[in-house]
Amino acid sequence: MTSPTAVFRVDASVSSGIGHFMRCRALALKGLARGWHIVFLTAEAPDDLQDRIRKDGCGLLMRSPGLSDADELKWLVHVLEKINPAVCFLDGYAFEIDYQRTVRSLVKCLVCLDDRPSRQFECDIVLNQNLGVALKDYTSLVSSGMTLLLGPRFALLAPGFLEHACSYQVRPRPARVLVTMGGSDKFDCTSRV
Repeated sequence: MTSPTAVFRVDASVSSGIGHFMRCRALALKGLARGWHIVFLTAEAPDDLQDRIRKDGCGLLMRSPGLSDADELKWLVHVLEKINPAVCFLDGYAFEIDYQRTVRSLVKCLVCLDDRPSRQFECDIVLNQNLGVALKDYTSLVSSGMTLLLGPRFALLAPGFLEHACSYQVRPRPARVLVTMGGSDKFDCTSRV
């Protein structure tokens, strides 16, 4: 029996999208551990992320730069028809409902990763791991029958963080505080904190 394939369509640059890429990577590592074949499809990703994905054992297909939205979708359809994945994960704000509808027709399961409930969805599963997100936030954005995975219990954590997530205890007076600025810090805000 051949291993199932999962495809991740996500982009990242040095100024944005690294968090999206890393949460997809966390999920991909879980798939690899279960024997899945994983392929990342991207228009852009910094070299270190590309290297990391390849070292993890994932496939990586880079889309030609400068494609129109229509040509991007044609490229993706061609790739999905060739790979025939069981599941496709879309993580990015540019993947609107018509895009989702087309992708959904080509895969057994379409999962949209989201972090701001503000657009319509046409997929099988919406995953939003953020604190404070609720079912009511998606009522007008999804149709009946879609599965919603909402809140931090669905957090996509890399193995190093996941190992410690359940053992951490909140202290009344923390000795240290971690402040993050996302996956990149284009304007060097970190040095001012």
